[in-house]
Amino acid sequence: MGSGIKPTDVRFRIISFVDNRGKIIRVITNLINLTPKEIADLYRMRWSVEIFFRWIKQNLNVTRLFGATPNAVYGQMYAALITYFIGQWLYLHCKSNHQFEKLNRIIFLFVLQHGTLPTSWIVSVYNALRYYNAEESLSPIFG
Repeated sequence: MGSGIKPTDVRFRIISFVDNRGKIIRVITNLINLTPKEIADLYRMRWSVEIFFRWIKQNLNVTRLFGATPNAVYGQMYAALITYFIGQWLYLHCKSNHQFEKLNRIIFLFVLQHGTLPTSWIVSVYNALRYYNAEESLSPIFG
């Protein structure tokens, strides 16, 4: 590796393997003491982590972390997950009531967050929460 003028002192090797889709992946590594299978497994595990973080950014709307301590990160992730699951629950309990006014989940969550949800959907959210509250025999959510 490196140019002819200034070559690197570190030895590298190229590992080739096939991913789940049949695509050939080539990885350059300086891990000489690992087998090609171990390097391929490490790559797959790393890629799984990247996919998980992409899911967090896209679905939980967590583009950056507000704290650096483990407790701050856990708190932010738990809050984002709770918000996500409440939004999912509301969407699933309200969408069947609307035959003509279809909203996909992403648009539903966006307009719910920005306060521009159509009136018929607001009524469905209210009714779903009232029904759930009555079924669980909790103190009233709405007066």
